[in-house]
Amino acid sequence: MLIHRHLIFGVFLSVLIQLFWDEIVSFLLNSDYKEGLSLRKNISKKILNPQSKINLNHYSFFSSLLFIILETERKHGVNITPLLKNFRKHLISKLQLDKKINDRLKSLLIQNGFLLFFIFCYSFFLIFQLEVKIDSYFYIFPVFILLIVISVSTFHLIYLKLFNSLNILIREIIKLSVLQNTSLSTQEILDEINFNSLEKVKDPDLTALLSIFFTTIYEYRTNGKNMKTNLDLIESELIFLQNDRFQKFDDCTKGLKVILSIIFILPTFFYLNLQIIEKLF
Repeated sequence: MLIHRHLIFGVFLSVLIQLFWDEIVSFLLNSDYKEGLSLRKNISKKILNPQSKINLNHYSFFSSLLFIILETERKHGVNITPLLKNFRKHLISKLQLDKKINDRLKSLLIQNGFLLFFIFCYSFFLIFQLEVKIDSYFYIFPVFILLIVISVSTFHLIYLKLFNSLNILIREIIKLSVLQNTSLSTQEILDEINFNSLEKVKDPDLTALLSIFFTTIYEYRTNGKNMKTNLDLIESELIFLQNDRFQKFDDCTKGLKVILSIIFILPTFFYLNLQIIEKLF
């Protein structure tokens, strides 16, 4: 009866994970990513056919920025194709980074699933072959839930540590880069910049770039100096920092996978093997 109960539970758990695994991953990943892909396709269509309409798919700050561009076209009848090409370039760059980050999270979750599968199979081996009495479903779910919570939380903290400040500056640079070529007034453009978030950035790697950024803003506000040269300089430095930090992020996630494997596999082996020792003696 115990074997039948475990067998039924094992089949049920396997089917459940198989059915809802994609939904679990989609929920834990950036839910905006698919919207960003749709936005990219819509912009490409608009560039190829300026008369077509764009659906404002919600993706980060890009949606509000695109709305401003479209309002420029509607109110002033200007050709926004160059603006859309610049906008699309930045959008693709953001999507590429999100894709790589999401792939790392998916890899982490797949490893968690493998660990659960390994623990479950080993438990069944003890139950079927060695007839060790283990209430397997009593500890598998808590272990798996704890593994998911710790891995996803740590992953998120690493991401925030490496990319949060960087993303803030990148966001404001993209806004200026795109909006400076619209028909908006100087004050209207600057009103779109979130200076409060920039002032909270304490990342030492960004100190020099922030100084250049604020100097550029000041010169643009006071004498209307073109910002393109300085913005291009900041943008190139940010791309370098972003690539460098992604490499660090990749190394951290690999280390996280090893640490989690050690933390969760060793205690589980200890517990299961303890059941064997108790059965023998």
